[in-house]
This record gives sequence, C-alpha cells and structure tokens, in this order.
Amino acid sequence: MQKGIVIDKEFKQDYEAGSGSLTIPVLSDLFPSLFEQKMKAVDRYFALVKIGDEVYRYEIDSRLYNEINKDDAVMIGIDKYGMPQVTLI
Repeated sequence: MQKGIVIDKEFKQDYEAGSGSLTIPVLSDLFPSLFEQKMKAVDRYFALVKIGDEVYRYEIDSRLYNEINKDDAVMIGIDKYGMPQVTLI
C-alpha cells in the first residue's frame, strides 16, 4: 500500500458506450419513441493523488468523493480484482 495526498478531485458526466442508437431520419420523425434512443448518462468521480513526486488520477465512488477534501491523506491499495483502491486515512 502507498500513502498519498489528495491535491484535487474531479467530477465528469460520461455516457455509457453502446447505449444509444443511430436514427433513421424519416422514421424517427414519424415515430420518435420507436426509432430513437438517447445515450445513458454515467457519473464518474476522480481523485488526483500525489505520491512522492508523481501525480496519479484514480476513479473513486461518489461516497468517497463527498468525504475527501484537498490535502487529505489517502492509502492506495489493490482490490480483489487487481484495480487500484483509494481509502481515506
């Protein structure tokens, strides 16, 4: 596990890949509910963490995003799937 300091946090609204569809112009004008599908919005939260002289960007959940502030100490570990896991100290 590595210890780091939060230098900033970011919020980004992204869209789920493959969730939308291309429309057929004539049919979508006549039947918009059948031939048109909007992309699904996905909220993504990130923490910018300084470890030594390097700055890393980690994706975190909304609960942790609301709890952490600038200059908070965090631990960076590995979860059971091999992905980075950020926890507040």
